[in-house]
Amino acid sequence: MHFWNNKVEDKTVMKLVISNNSRTKIIVTFFVVSILIIFISLFFNALIIVVADLISNGDINSVIIWNCLILLFYVPLISTSLLWALVAAMIYINRNIATMLAVLILTLKLISSIPQKFQETKEESLYIEFNNGVNMSVSKVKNLIDLQKNIKEKNIRYPNLSKYINDSFLENKLSKGSMFANEKSKLLRKEIWKELGLINETKDFTVTLKNQVIERLPRGWSNWSVGDSVEINVVVKDDFMTYESFQDLVEVNLEHPYYLVIKELNEFVQYIQNFFPSTYEFKKNYIEQFDAFIDVLNPCQDLTKTCEQDSSFINNITKNSKRAMQIEELKTIYQNYYLNIYDGLALRVDDEELSLFIEEAVYNPLRLSVRIVENYFIDYTSDFYSITNQEDANVVMTNNADYKEFKKTENFNSWLYLINIFSSSQSIYTYYSKQSSENFWFEYKNRSHIDFSKQDNLFLTYPKYKIELTKLGTIQEDTYKNHPPIWGFMVEMLVISLFFLVICIVRFNRMDLN
Repeated sequence: MHFWNNKVEDKTVMKLVISNNSRTKIIVTFFVVSILIIFISLFFNALIIVVADLISNGDINSVIIWNCLILLFYVPLISTSLLWALVAAMIYINRNIATMLAVLILTLKLISSIPQKFQETKEESLYIEFNNGVNMSVSKVKNLIDLQKNIKEKNIRYPNLSKYINDSFLENKLSKGSMFANEKSKLLRKEIWKELGLINETKDFTVTLKNQVIERLPRGWSNWSVGDSVEINVVVKDDFMTYESFQDLVEVNLEHPYYLVIKELNEFVQYIQNFFPSTYEFKKNYIEQFDAFIDVLNPCQDLTKTCEQDSSFINNITKNSKRAMQIEELKTIYQNYYLNIYDGLALRVDDEELSLFIEEAVYNPLRLSVRIVENYFIDYTSDFYSITNQEDANVVMTNNADYKEFKKTENFNSWLYLINIFSSSQSIYTYYSKQSSENFWFEYKNRSHIDFSKQDNLFLTYPKYKIELTKLGTIQEDTYKNHPPIWGFMVEMLVISLFFLVICIVRFNRMDLN
């Protein structure tokens, strides 16, 4: 607009008209020149950013470079529409009105995302009810769907590892809670990791702990006392290979069919440990994940006789009594070593032999990291399968008041989004631009949650999908595809630009330049 106004004031336009140039040709030329000026100005600014990013990061596929390329297309498209709308206002009315209109448009662009933000806030308090009695907030349902979308698009920190775990859990129909820990599920989970070559095929190992002192007793051990001296003989089977063996597998087995998966798992093992100041703190934070892929073998059954060294037992020296050693005892000894609050057997921790056993012999960073990443995904996959699978058909209760309110709000905002040109035009950029996949991952303190909106710009509008149901009444697995086609908004911007160009031509051809 400033460019056009200057050319009017310095008589350039008048001279062109006097020179017998077609007025239509003059307007079209200014239209093309305005696009070139916008593009060239943007190009050199983007070039500086791209070169600086390449020098600092050396990654041609970086988010910054991609978004600069998108801006090279988006900004001329939007700016041309805005520019010629203002030029039309200046030609038809006057410069002051055009300036006021420019301020108004920029203001409306800044606040155009408010309806969408209100909707997102409201969705946190609206619940979808299913016929199996489950109530789930709309925001949680969308979070489940967003994970599937981002995994399919590889827009997550560990894309190959995430896809492998996610697809394996869904394929095996694994459920969260107590069912995840039952023997059937444990066997299925073990097969999932065996496919990657992580399962330990070597023999078990036996450890004897002497001169241990009981700190706490399980319920029912009435003939034993706190302070009794015990000797423990335990045969341990760790289902997973050692971390050192796993690292060798990653380094030398480049032809492994799941090489990218195990490579990312190795990166995750290192990543998760780096959150803690020491290995001790890392193990202490995840003590509840200890017992899934480790077992105690050969519990001594005939306690009236001498238990062999290849069996697991606890010998109370003080009371001259024995008990079979089970996985539950190993679990509580381990957990109480780090945090002495758990029911069950606990030993005094001021013993070097016990420390070596707990901190080295039965500690496996690979096994523990696998348990952590399993916990990350099982809530998501279990809930997603529950709300989308058509075998069990967990149907959405569409007569529920919250659901009706949600659909009413969703439909209203969808129409508002379509007719609000400021929102829809922003969606062209936000749809094609990238966000850093490195930041899409589970918070280590929050055992199973990813915030997919934390990189969103508060002042921009993003394409939002509608939750649609299948014929059976379950939620569509790919419902994230149910949003207006973005190319339609691009066509809309082109039509607007051409419309204002045409009315500028019509008006300019009729103007008395004197």
